[in-house]
Amino acid sequence: MEYKSIRQTLAMSSSTLKPQDAAEKEYENRLNGYSTYRSGIVFDGHEMFAVAFRELLNAMDSVRGMEVRVEVPWNTLPLIARRAYLMELIGAEMQNTNTIENVHTTREEIADALDAAMVDGPHKRLSELAKLFLGLSGEGATRLDLPQTLNDIRNIYDQVMDGELKDICKPDGMLFRAKTVSVYDGAGRLILKAHGRNRRSRCS
Repeated sequence: MEYKSIRQTLAMSSSTLKPQDAAEKEYENRLNGYSTYRSGIVFDGHEMFAVAFRELLNAMDSVRGMEVRVEVPWNTLPLIARRAYLMELIGAEMQNTNTIENVHTTREEIADALDAAMVDGPHKRLSELAKLFLGLSGEGATRLDLPQTLNDIRNIYDQVMDGELKDICKPDGMLFRAKTVSVYDGAGRLILKAHGRNRRSRCS
């Protein structure tokens, strides 16, 4: 059975509880379920969580199986070929990410960032992001471990965005933003409506 959101579940429910009470009860049931992974991140009094439902587990198994099949031919490639392919993937990812966020980036800027990251050279635009990708892949000047805590994620964010943000655009909370902000796609269409101050015009 396909996993349904709390909203979808309530729409099909015959409960006589008030919608807000019914939603709260369903939330508590899922939060305390046996297959629930709790994040420890709380927004508006509700902790974020993930449920390991069947379709998700099947997808994860498929990814693991594909990883094993790819690893064998990957390890047979010469180092120079692996590195060239990895650089191409990282460059494409950086380009696509910036396009989604409506940030103009040229292929020359990405190439310069990758070159600087490979030798841990001087800071250039996007070079910290390139260092992150290379470090996590084990191909950079410094090898990086995957983040284990929220503080690790914030430290990575600070490293990647070093020199890329105006002061007004930096997160104003301990780990994340203290207030929500509007999120737009590359075409300028609103994806997520903010409940706090809108910073898009000053930070985009």
